[in-house]
Amino acid sequence: MAALTKLLVVGVLRTRAARSITEPAALARADLHRRFRRLVEAHLREGWPVARFAASLGVSPDRLHAACTEAVRRSPQGILHDRLMLEAKRSLIYTTLPVSKIAFDLGFNDPAYFSRFFAARAGLSPAAFRRTNRGGET
Repeated sequence: MAALTKLLVVGVLRTRAARSITEPAALARADLHRRFRRLVEAHLREGWPVARFAASLGVSPDRLHAACTEAVRRSPQGILHDRLMLEAKRSLIYTTLPVSKIAFDLGFNDPAYFSRFFAARAGLSPAAFRRTNRGGET
């Protein structure tokens, strides 16, 4: 009985030790994800690649990827694309700007590439999305 109790105590202590080692690392990754999200907001329209965000944060792209994947189960590229799509949809619904102007405003150098990017994610072209979501207005 004493031996089982000792094994139980050792197991609890090892678990606590493992948590104390991993919790600071998990907190650091969560903080990195938050800082990445703030940078995305600040530089969304500048067309930064993930590597530039990582460099600005002082980490490797792989470390940024691990932090984002752990925090929200999305890659940094996925987070960036989601945010671009949200802004694109807002602009298409709430403004009358031409699609080409929206593309340039979001940091795309080529409106045709923006249209392909948007269509691949939304399932329809920016113009069709606008018509569908504004009741046929253009």
